[in-house]
Amino acid sequence: MYQTQNDSVWIFLSHSNKDYEKVRLVRNVLEEQSLRPLMFFLHCLSDDEEIDSLIKREIDCRTRFILCDSENARTSKWVQKEIAYIKSQNRIVETIDMSKSIDEIAEDLKDFIAATKIFISYNKEEYALAEKVYERLSKYDFAVYIDAYWKPGAVYEQNYIDSIKFLKEAAQGGFVVSIMNHRIMNPHSTARYELLRSIEVNKSSRSGMPNVLPFSVNEALIEAVSKDSRLSPLAQCGIENIDGMDIDQQCDAIIRRVVTTLMTPGAVRVQAANFKAGINCEPDEVEAEFLLKKCIE
Repeated sequence: MYQTQNDSVWIFLSHSNKDYEKVRLVRNVLEEQSLRPLMFFLHCLSDDEEIDSLIKREIDCRTRFILCDSENARTSKWVQKEIAYIKSQNRIVETIDMSKSIDEIAEDLKDFIAATKIFISYNKEEYALAEKVYERLSKYDFAVYIDAYWKPGAVYEQNYIDSIKFLKEAAQGGFVVSIMNHRIMNPHSTARYELLRSIEVNKSSRSGMPNVLPFSVNEALIEAVSKDSRLSPLAQCGIENIDGMDIDQQCDAIIRRVVTTLMTPGAVRVQAANFKAGINCEPDEVEAEFLLKKCIE
């Protein structure tokens, strides 16, 4: 059985109303990937203060942004105000060139879409921890995948095609969260295969370093992995030792690293505020406090 959580990933599209029809095509590309793009057609409002307030409220509760760049956008006071405000809040804006064809834009968006994805790789003994990590990360603006094969009493119905596809996308532009124990050294381990795939996917990348956040539940395993001829690239990723912690502490350590790696401090504050107010999620004071106290340097 496999699980994904895609439909909570919201994206604010900053665009000129003069480009509305083509921006709708961009929106469709994102929706086809189960994302939730937001675009506004503000001719129904005439009061500048009302428009400004509406836009800022929307920006204040989003963590992902795309600028639909064009001549119209560059001369639009609203687009320029949006981008200036977003950047002032320490958040990142992806830019796409609207002069390109929609097929070219769709190709350019692949990295942005991949960056929303997190694949959880784990050895079967760590299922309880992996499930906790999955449940918490699924509250955030991420698309999260976990193979729930080891869930007690569950019927195994994994779709390998979907699993491998998601793993490749996460390894290329998102991240693979790896929870390793001694079984990672077993050549027949599924988790080992997943990590080897991640390493292979990134061999041709600029850094050559796989997009993996590795965690070890056994401190001695870190040295063994670094000496393994095939897994040794993981040492470059910084294998974090979570040996000796209880399961809640282990989960906190994993969430903290994911959040601080994939989100800017501005985006972390937004996510915390959303948890407190229950925006795009169930209210969660505990997760909000965790973000504010543990995830902002």
